[in-house]
Formats: sequence, C-alpha cells, structure tokens
Amino acid sequence: MSEHRLGKIVIERPRVGWRISQKKVTGYKKTLYKLTQDAIDDGLLNPYIIKNRWRTKGFSDNLSPLRRWLRSQLNQPWDIVYSELCQKIETKTLAGQHLLFHLFAMVERDVVIIDNVPCSRRNRHLGYWREELYVHPETGLLCLAKKVSKSASKKRDDEVFIDNQRYCKINDIWYLVTYLEDTEGGIKKRQCNKKEIKLIVQKLNQ
Repeated sequence: MSEHRLGKIVIERPRVGWRISQKKVTGYKKTLYKLTQDAIDDGLLNPYIIKNRWRTKGFSDNLSPLRRWLRSQLNQPWDIVYSELCQKIETKTLAGQHLLFHLFAMVERDVVIIDNVPCSRRNRHLGYWREELYVHPETGLLCLAKKVSKSASKKRDDEVFIDNQRYCKINDIWYLVTYLEDTEGGIKKRQCNKKEIKLIVQKLNQ
C-alpha cells in the first residue's frame, strides 16, 4: 500500500454532519473520483465510486486502510512505526489529529505481560473479544494479541475479575494483583483475605 496517501484515503472522504450542499463544493466530484481511483489502485476498494449517502458534510471514516497498514508493520519498533506515520500525514491539521485518535484506539500502548499474556493496565486481557494490536512493554515492538478462543477462556479457573479487580491463583493461593503506574510492566500482589476468597468462590460458581 502507498503510505503517502494513507491520510487521504482514511480521512479525506465526503464528510457528513453539516448541512452544506455538495453541489456548492468546488471540484467535489473530481476530488471524490480521484480518491476512489487511488484507493482502487492500492487494492483497498472494489471498483465503484465512493458515495455519500446523507449528502451532508462531516468526517466519514474509512479505517480499513489504516488497520491493514498497521498489520503490515507487525514486529517493527512502535516508535519507528509511529514516526513513519506522522511523516506521511499533517499531524497538526484536524484530519491528521482525527487519524491519530483512531490510531491510538487501535493500538494498546499501556500493557503489562502476566503469565506470558498481554494485559491492559485497565485489568483487561488483550484479545479476549477480538484480535488486538499492542506495544510490547519490554521490546517496544508492535504486536498482535490473538483472539482467545471461548473454549480456552472457559477452562480457566485460576483468574477472576470482580469489580475491576484482578484475582489470580498461584500455587493454590489466591492473590489480588494490581499494576504499578510508575513502573514499566510492574505489578504487585497481595494474598486474599477470607472475604475476598468468598467472593471469588461465588464468582467461580456462577
């Protein structure tokens, strides 16, 4: 894919939200046709014209090119990936900021590795619902967390989430696991008390 057109293909499509007639936008059809052809040439779209269903003006995001481009950068240093993208777009423009907003939503950067599993510091396993991109806290590489199969997730009885708290069983002892905000990938654990163990048992029996 041609990265130098990434910002255009992702952001600069017909926009929706403001009641402005498209007929008053100079060169609208010509610009729309050019963007469509660029996307077709890059293999991003089927050969048909992008149409604006609502005939209004605002952002109409096409995020598939950004997702594909990020996938093509897997196992590359995140700092280099981010720097390269910033060189391809105007980061100070509204469109550029909009693209970066989606970028940060697609890539989890605040990650810790627990039992060889990438976890968000928000007490969430990456890949639980879908495949997710993340930055490895030790190597700094852009990685992909594969989706956890439902059968595998159901078999786990050594980890429980209760009220956004993470409890893990290590050597048959339950611990409350928390993440340290001021360290890279640091965690601490405390042995659970009787009340917490009771809640854990209730959760496992549900």
